[in-house]
Amino acid sequence: MFDFNEICVGNVTVLMANQLVLTGRISRHPVKVDDEDFFVLTLTAPLLIEPGNKGPAPELPFYVVGDTVKINEDNVISIGPANITNGGV
Repeated sequence: MFDFNEICVGNVTVLMANQLVLTGRISRHPVKVDDEDFFVLTLTAPLLIEPGNKGPAPELPFYVVGDTVKINEDNVISIGPANITNGGV
């Protein structure tokens, strides 16, 4: 498992296998993460759906800015700077 807190600075964009795009700050939040295959992201922008997919639209979870989300690393396709999808929020 990567230590995302050491390699990611500021907001990041996480592209998920289920077509969701999450933007936020990877944090050492007090929420207990029991499994090393998970990391915690505090959302700093609204949830997006990956454009251009021809498959069925995913069922959207109800997340709002400020929510803390536990993410399974196996479902992550890519992590990059936040400005790749939302203008650098």
